[in-house]
Amino acid sequence: PPPPPPPDNHPRLLFDADELDALRTRAQQDGWSSITEDWEAVVATYLDEDDLPAETFEDMPTVDAEWRQYAETLTNLSLAWAILQDEAARDQALEAMRRYTDLSYWGTDEYPKQDLGAGHTIYAYAIGIDVLWQEVDADTREQWVVRLSDATSDYYSQTQLEDPVHWSHLYNGNHCQNNWTAIYSAGVVLEEEVDEASAWVEDGISTAQAILEFWDPVTDGSHQEGVSYASYGNTYLFSWLHILDRRGEIDYSGNRWLSAHVEFLVYTSLLDDSEVLGLADSTGGYYHGPQNVLYFLEELRGDGLAAGLASRLTDKYHAGDPIGDSRHREIWQELLWYSPDFSAVTPE
Repeated sequence: PPPPPPPDNHPRLLFDADELDALRTRAQQDGWSSITEDWEAVVATYLDEDDLPAETFEDMPTVDAEWRQYAETLTNLSLAWAILQDEAARDQALEAMRRYTDLSYWGTDEYPKQDLGAGHTIYAYAIGIDVLWQEVDADTREQWVVRLSDATSDYYSQTQLEDPVHWSHLYNGNHCQNNWTAIYSAGVVLEEEVDEASAWVEDGISTAQAILEFWDPVTDGSHQEGVSYASYGNTYLFSWLHILDRRGEIDYSGNRWLSAHVEFLVYTSLLDDSEVLGLADSTGGYYHGPQNVLYFLEELRGDGLAAGLASRLTDKYHAGDPIGDSRHREIWQELLWYSPDFSAVTPE
């Protein structure tokens, strides 16, 4: 692995400063401009008071899904500032960070059973620290570091109990993938500021390896949670793998499940790509993306199947088809993984 970055060297999670410069250039180039324009339209809908978390924990939602939505909004806002240099997004993200910092507790589930709401908040807050670091003074940075450190320390400790939280080693479930992505990401962002963060990173590496080893024998690429939940869990798993890969901490290139997962997504897309096969407790649609997931897989496999489905679903999105309703959540990931050099293949 490369040597750890020096203190104050942010961003360091999804990209470093040089990679961010390349992303900013990419976002303005013709090959990626359609993604950029779609993302800008999404971000413009996140600038109202209703898009911000409440000022106090008592006024925050009691429904976990709403916590997740606020967190996804913060991630979009923070990265829109970093990559698109959107000043309105930056200002909204900074206000969200202030409010999260002041909240006494994150999530709807009581310790030691914190779950997705807290996990999504930790992940979003970590990204916020990483890309907004240069926009605030030293006192604010210190407050951010303390708040993320405290929240992640509590969250991580649930996985270390004699009877650990249910998701900690449930390798085939989206909760495990989502929540460990949060712990690992917080560790990377704080690795030079907080001593305990090294344990979060190391356990994040070993858990990701265990997840890939668990899935590797599933050579048909299927997912027992169904298409909808696969689009959700993979959004976070693939972000995690992206970070691990760019830091030289894992090699997923030979994983048989990852390579074949494209076919599972392509051949469960039905009725002219307007519905998906409702396996397990999934619905007839996607919960996240899935263009982001498909571009990650296309980069890995390269035969045009994933890019072809992504292209067809993006056409549906532009036409207002309900199958496109989940793309907005992580549209920013498309800029990380899409290439205009991808071929787009439609299976016969």
